[in-house]
Amino acid sequence: MGILWGLTFSSQASQSIYSPVERVLTVPAVRIGPQDYRLARLRRVGDGDQWHFLLETLEPYQTQPGEVSAVYNPATKTALLDEVVVPAGVGSKPVYRVEMRLLPTLAGTRLLVTRAWDQADRLAYRLLGEGDGALWLPDQKGFDALAVTSTNAGLVGVKEVKFVITDVDTPNPVLYFQNSGRYPYHFDFVYTALKRYTDQPYQQANALFSAETYFSRRRRNLAGSIVYYPATDRYALEFWPTDPVSGEHIVQAYRLMVKALPFAAGKLVYHPVGETHLELLDQHQPMLQEAGVPVIDSKALFGDVQQAVLNPGESYGRLRVVRPGDPAPGLRDVAILTFVPNDLGRVAGIITETPQTTLSHINLRAKQDRRPNVFIRQASQQAAIAPLIGQWVHFRATAKGVELSAATRQAAEDWLDSLRPDSPAIPASDLTAVEPQPLSEIGFSDWRAFGVKAANVAELGKILPEGVAPAGYAVPFALYDEFMSLPRCGEDQTGLCGPGETGTSFYDQARAILEDARFPSDETFRAEALKALRKRIKRGEAPQAMIDAIERVRLFWDPPGPPYTQSLRCRSSTNNEDLPGFNGAGLYRSTTHQPDEGPLIESVKKVWASLWTDEAVEEREFWRVDHFSTYMGVLIHPNYGDEQANGVAVSKNLYNPIWPGHTVNAQYGEISVTNPEPVTIGDQEIFPVPDEYVMARLPASSTSEAWETVFLRHSNITEVYGRPVTTETVLTSEERDQLRRYLGLIHHHFKKRYGGGDGFAMEIEFKITETDDGSRGQLVIKQARPWVD
Repeated sequence: MGILWGLTFSSQASQSIYSPVERVLTVPAVRIGPQDYRLARLRRVGDGDQWHFLLETLEPYQTQPGEVSAVYNPATKTALLDEVVVPAGVGSKPVYRVEMRLLPTLAGTRLLVTRAWDQADRLAYRLLGEGDGALWLPDQKGFDALAVTSTNAGLVGVKEVKFVITDVDTPNPVLYFQNSGRYPYHFDFVYTALKRYTDQPYQQANALFSAETYFSRRRRNLAGSIVYYPATDRYALEFWPTDPVSGEHIVQAYRLMVKALPFAAGKLVYHPVGETHLELLDQHQPMLQEAGVPVIDSKALFGDVQQAVLNPGESYGRLRVVRPGDPAPGLRDVAILTFVPNDLGRVAGIITETPQTTLSHINLRAKQDRRPNVFIRQASQQAAIAPLIGQWVHFRATAKGVELSAATRQAAEDWLDSLRPDSPAIPASDLTAVEPQPLSEIGFSDWRAFGVKAANVAELGKILPEGVAPAGYAVPFALYDEFMSLPRCGEDQTGLCGPGETGTSFYDQARAILEDARFPSDETFRAEALKALRKRIKRGEAPQAMIDAIERVRLFWDPPGPPYTQSLRCRSSTNNEDLPGFNGAGLYRSTTHQPDEGPLIESVKKVWASLWTDEAVEEREFWRVDHFSTYMGVLIHPNYGDEQANGVAVSKNLYNPIWPGHTVNAQYGEISVTNPEPVTIGDQEIFPVPDEYVMARLPASSTSEAWETVFLRHSNITEVYGRPVTTETVLTSEERDQLRRYLGLIHHHFKKRYGGGDGFAMEIEFKITETDDGSRGQLVIKQARPWVD
């Protein structure tokens, strides 16, 4: 900037004159209003390339001046000086036109030179490039122009504008809002747009900026964000979660924002984001209260959300309201669900009237199927939606919101046909393993014989401390295949055929259903036929050798044999679930076998039958997966009763993937995270909300990183099993640390096994087990599968 002020003295009365000795700019005639003229004296403050002035005097003229040297526009807070000169003794006499912008300040009136033009009216200096940022954001339009709008699950529609306050260690700080799409990082904005620290190479400059901006009370700069949360219509002042910003700096930033964001009046709050900020809040609270800084926590900030986009997307289908007891929606339905079902087949789109979490089975299904999934409170009663119920619609969910508009059936059919693969798929399998095996004897590579779920749980047992992954057995595909292939006789075609008898196997019975002319289009026939098939499979007679082989599994927990004491969980494990790009969540069934329920094979047959649920069959039909190359194995391990907590976690920071981390949903007791249902506490029925948080590895100083937990919301459950909850958060801090360490092990191990890329992540299910004496139970990880992104 200095070169612009290397000007010679001119004695013209209308010129603005800057004295380098006095550091004073005299503007002889400033027009503020139609008849309002002032003589202004401004003193330069600070050094460097920025020309920052403090208005010392603004004296009224008694008479109108002959010529005007500057015009101030209150609407844009801009002063335009037509002629500015600096005494230089000798030389030419160039004249410059200079633009100065009023700054949001805590004391005094300050202006900053933002642009200057040479004698030929060519732009010779610019503080900020076109669209790089702003000193003020007078309205929502200006805010939106610089904001980045989140499309991450759970934060869709949230808008963020990053800011930097330079020279906070002087009486002359300057606030800059940065174009957060163009400059995602504070340093890039400071280095490229403001051209600070440019006397050093990029890496060294970045290190120096970080040292002067974060983690220090003696910082030169202050960096943060203004985040707009539409659910509660609040603009939150936020800082880096691990940056221990002082109370003085919070107050300073808040007061500058009040000046710089006039449109956000009454909506601006300070939001302590991470544990570091929450730990300092008690210390800061008196100062914040005295300064009038409102504080809001994450639970209140997210508020009583009326609408949320959990998975953006676009689809076509028939808009249909689905209530408990109604027939299941199909692949041509955009389903308005008045409840959160335990399972859901392929649909065209999902709208729930009850809140969801990012890790719910419904959202996992939507992500897998690439279908839009949104929560809209009382959707079926809204004036814009109700008239479309029963009609064909075009459904779009984006960061900007939800759009539903009328469409045609042909448009829906064309869209659906475009998604199906052209050729059939045959899942890989291995039928050579014919006996149930202990999990300790199999591993990751055995999924073709025992299913992905069983193989991955077995693999967990090899990398985690003893007891963290359940011990148990896996029943191979070969036993399912044998059971389904045996000829069936008897009136109901479930018994084994005797010598000389011929019958129809369960495979043949299934094939007859699939080949029936009514199957593709008659939903009632399809549902009734598959239900009858599942019933026959559950009642099907098995050879004694198969019964004995499965019964011997129980000796693992009860070596003496009957009477048995261990309750067992029998879980589906197929070659068509828990795969990269396809998790099959909710397609199949698991069941619990109590000690007195008879032979274990009775529960195993229930799991086998679930390969033929309506949802599973429809899913395979859509993807052209061969039904008779899809096999069901069974994972068997102890049943966990009355657990103290349960949850789901993903080894990825879903809210800000730039920073490594894990996303966790956790809930008290057995209350489901993935398929929550209303619960009654006292005399009030509530819809359970889990703890939802991110554990992220963030810079904690100029030279180190640390793990920080950032809660997005807290559980609303206050009692479980009829007793008050005993922990402030669902998992204790020690359990969160333990879970984080295990997630790291799981992520790195399975990334190598799957050959995963940069975006790879694993999804796990975990529990805190029950105890008999009221002590805290053990963290158990009972499932691991690739995350579908």
